[in-house]
Amino acid sequence: MNAAAPIAVALDDMQQLELDQLLTAMQYCARAWANAREEDADAPMLAETIAMMAVFAERLDSILCERVTLDTARAD
Repeated sequence: MNAAAPIAVALDDMQQLELDQLLTAMQYCARAWANAREEDADAPMLAETIAMMAVFAERLDSILCERVTLDTARAD
């Protein structure tokens, strides 16, 4: 067994937890945005929700890139 394997497993677990939390937060924001639209919320509220979604999407992209990099390194 590779000495780095336990570290890789722990990192995978941490990333999976972060992904789960991130996706939950994104779902919450999507519901909040939909509710705000139905209630004719003001533009700043909608803009804030969209900005939060953009931050979440950026972090999601970062996590997925990290996972691809790790998977590629493991394959070598």
